[in-house]
Amino acid sequence: MKLTLPPVVRNALARAPSRKKRSSARLHLKPVSLQVQSLEPRLTLDAAAGLLSRATAAVADTVAPEVRSVTPPAPQTYGAGKTLSFKVNFSERVVVTGTPTLPITIGNAVRQAVWNGKSNGQKSLTFSTVVQAGDLAPTGVHVAGPIGLADGAAISDRVGNALIPAATGMFPKAKVDAVGPRVTEFAKPVVVGMRVSLRATFDDAVIVTGKPSIPFTLAGAPKQLVYGSGSGGNVLTFQYKALKGEVPAVESVVISKPTIALGSGRITDTVGNAATSLTPPDAPTPDTSMEFVTVGDGPALEALVSRREPRTASPPRRNDRRGGRRGVNAPGPAG
Repeated sequence: MKLTLPPVVRNALARAPSRKKRSSARLHLKPVSLQVQSLEPRLTLDAAAGLLSRATAAVADTVAPEVRSVTPPAPQTYGAGKTLSFKVNFSERVVVTGTPTLPITIGNAVRQAVWNGKSNGQKSLTFSTVVQAGDLAPTGVHVAGPIGLADGAAISDRVGNALIPAATGMFPKAKVDAVGPRVTEFAKPVVVGMRVSLRATFDDAVIVTGKPSIPFTLAGAPKQLVYGSGSGGNVLTFQYKALKGEVPAVESVVISKPTIALGSGRITDTVGNAATSLTPPDAPTPDTSMEFVTVGDGPALEALVSRREPRTASPPRRNDRRGGRRGVNAPGPAG
């Protein structure tokens, strides 16, 4: 091994007397301790750690990312136009290309929840879909299959390993009700003194805003039975109070076809779905009139009857499909 003298030794030799002077002068050198190990290169702890890090990084990453879980929407009932959002959690950070989708089963339909374009490079992605009118999932929604990667969409980790797209999840508390309420029947209207009233029954509890009405004629003049009460239940009461000089009578009160006219008002269920039908399923045709006739001995109490044949059974009500109404009221006597 080649030995390199330290600078202090080389300087001492340079100042030493010439060979001629050595005979008359004595060279005095300070002893120098040479440690060969001090001249050998040594690896510091930091350098070793750096080498280890680089060696680890050089090992190929062949583990594909996968779906760990799916976080559902908040536990509630969603009506038409509401957004269902699902947060998909992965085993590692992922990189997204294109627009992946997540299939969601809502009742008998499958909707594609679309990635919202956020959190690229993170460990979770959010997919959303909007509830469509007519969707109904009283027992909740669930993931219908693997993440969709159509039209060039891709999900991978940072080194390019493609995602294993399998995803599952059942969410019974995220319910969907996008079916609007409908009228199931109009009760027989009554006349008490100067007041005409009629009750309309819906298949679900309803919320009323404004003043919906039902048209009828009094002595040939068009009139309106105006909404009076019942919001929050499934039975609404419509009334008309005769003006001075008007006397509701058998021959003067006629309803051609019971139909609720909303005007500027609204009738929705408790979720916010607008009413889909404001006439009974078996309403009479427009040319079949309905008149008031006297019932019993009470001259002020009259009921609505039809000249048609007995009506057929109504189609199944929406509450039958749900397994029961949500807080509806049974019809009571008209007031």
